[in-house]
Amino acid sequence: MSELKDLRNVCDLLSTLEMAIGFLSTAGGSPEMKINDYFKSVLLLSDGSTNLKSKKARQSCSLSHILDLWSALAVERVNLLLKNENPDPFDKVPDIFKTEMPCKIITRFSEALKKVNVELF
Repeated sequence: MSELKDLRNVCDLLSTLEMAIGFLSTAGGSPEMKINDYFKSVLLLSDGSTNLKSKKARQSCSLSHILDLWSALAVERVNLLLKNENPDPFDKVPDIFKTEMPCKIITRFSEALKKVNVELF
């Protein structure tokens, strides 16, 4: 999994695995078949190694491991998201927009919101 430290790669592989799991749930497959071979021969995803970026996973993961691989990658995705997360979502908002609103404007804003059709959202 050390090859999968890029969030985009992890997300791409998760998406491909989800597609494969969907096909496997309806069509079935040999539990001993390598996931990489399944990508190439059944799903016809060009060179399977471009989809399964981890060399270790290409060499050792068979279809019987696909759910475990998906679970491990889902955890890795969360870890990467947490690592890359900006702790303050308003960090890049200019300070002028972070000041407290006067009560008069809050009241007018609240009245205006009552007239908004929320079903549009």
